[in-house]
Amino acid sequence: MTLGTVCALLVLCFSALSGAADTTSSRSNLRALLTDRFSSTRHHVTGADAKRATAEYFIRTMEDYGMQIFMDAFLLSDRKIQASNILALWNGRQSNTPNDKPVLLAAHYDTQRNSPGVNDNGSGMAALMEAARVISSQPCLQEYTVGFVAFDFWEREDRKETQSACYQFGCGSRQWVTYSLMPYLEQSGLTPANFQGVIVMDGIMNYNNTEGSQAVPNAEIYKQTPGVTDIYRSSEADGFRGNFITSVARTDYDRTLYTAFQRKWNSLGDPQYKQYNALIPIKDVETDGPKSPYWPVYRFLSYSDLWSFWKDNPDLKTMLLSDTAQLRGRMQQCQHRPCDDMRSVTEENLGMLKKTTDAVIALALEFSNTRTSCRDPMSSAPASFKAGLTMEGTLEIDGNDLKFKLVVDAFKPSGVVRMTVSNDDLEVSDSLSGRYDAETQTLTVRLTEPIQAVRVEQDPFKKTNWNMNGQLKATETGVEWTGTFYNLERQGHSVPVKFTSADGETSPQSGSSLALPGLLGTVLCAILTRLMQF
Repeated sequence: MTLGTVCALLVLCFSALSGAADTTSSRSNLRALLTDRFSSTRHHVTGADAKRATAEYFIRTMEDYGMQIFMDAFLLSDRKIQASNILALWNGRQSNTPNDKPVLLAAHYDTQRNSPGVNDNGSGMAALMEAARVISSQPCLQEYTVGFVAFDFWEREDRKETQSACYQFGCGSRQWVTYSLMPYLEQSGLTPANFQGVIVMDGIMNYNNTEGSQAVPNAEIYKQTPGVTDIYRSSEADGFRGNFITSVARTDYDRTLYTAFQRKWNSLGDPQYKQYNALIPIKDVETDGPKSPYWPVYRFLSYSDLWSFWKDNPDLKTMLLSDTAQLRGRMQQCQHRPCDDMRSVTEENLGMLKKTTDAVIALALEFSNTRTSCRDPMSSAPASFKAGLTMEGTLEIDGNDLKFKLVVDAFKPSGVVRMTVSNDDLEVSDSLSGRYDAETQTLTVRLTEPIQAVRVEQDPFKKTNWNMNGQLKATETGVEWTGTFYNLERQGHSVPVKFTSADGETSPQSGSSLALPGLLGTVLCAILTRLMQF
């Protein structure tokens, strides 16, 4: 075999394969998110502009990552105050099928009216958005859906406050679980048993290694409470230092969540940041919890958005990550107050936020079955399938053949595809987002914002399940995408579809690719050539 042949094989091999992108968070990104996006009051009265900007930034960023966006807009209280929960879906091979096993990451983005909320809950939101960036950069299409949800109106206020809206904690998450999550699972043919769980992040940055910095209310009760005695003893043995993140979950039913998180945490190093479990040995916490003599402890532990999941359906696996909020260090004075500001962002605190984010990312990648290596999407797709490509096809809708045009707006190294679909006669134009699966050469796209693309009186959850899936291949005259439009009118309904272009494409491997594996193969060839000169 000649040197030229070896080089060609190396380039071909490395061009066809793609290794995983970085699977850890960036400390600088976390700091920038806190500084630029989560350091101002996000309250509907005292920080309405900042709150609105936060929601819009979350939506635009998730769209740019190639995710499907679902806005859950609703009105609160008799004062009809507008609220918005936002879900971003990172869809996998099994999304919108009964074989899916979704995992959800969640945080609330609102604050109390007099607090910038950098720790509560800018830290949770920064982790949520950084996890979304890392997970969506992976080039290998995962099996299962990963969801990222930003809740509005966790914080409660007294009715006497001016324009108060939420009179109990968790107004937004209760609304979302009942009117978004459960209908979504039903429309996808799923049950809570298919749902791998939700990780709620609420105040996860406050680190204080000073002895005695960790307060424990009602210590005599806490150290006797089943499920909590271990965390009390560990903290006591360590001098009650506020140097740990707490996982709050139910002892048996949420075991897969907290054991996986603990395993990921322990694999990351940085042992100065510890992790403890606070466990509740009751599945139906709302019904059976008040019967326990330790109910005051269990109720205090579950004061977060995880309560909304347990309350609506005890079969929904849920875990809270918390730095114990007002029980530690400066947050004993700053929780829900003006001093929960950028002074919280020390290097030590950023270290705990980063480790927590990295453990959450690792758990989500494992639960979604994201592979670490696969065929490279960009070099596996037809070379002319790139931004600017126009394809045309006919779709049968309600017995009518309608011509549609597809324009590729972006094709990214992660396999993310963003497109615009339009019909001039109907004056319709909508954004599509999806993934190219290099292993099967299939492209799947969905409406980027289903609720914006259809009338409200139509069932938006059915539109969430709309998807077009088919083989993408090069032809002698261009590119062809042949497949099926699913869930067009009702669950299970499908329509065959074919879109074609005419761009002179002759081979799926023709043209150049800037993918790193191809470059790596070329570099190895150069090294090999150099070595053979000696």
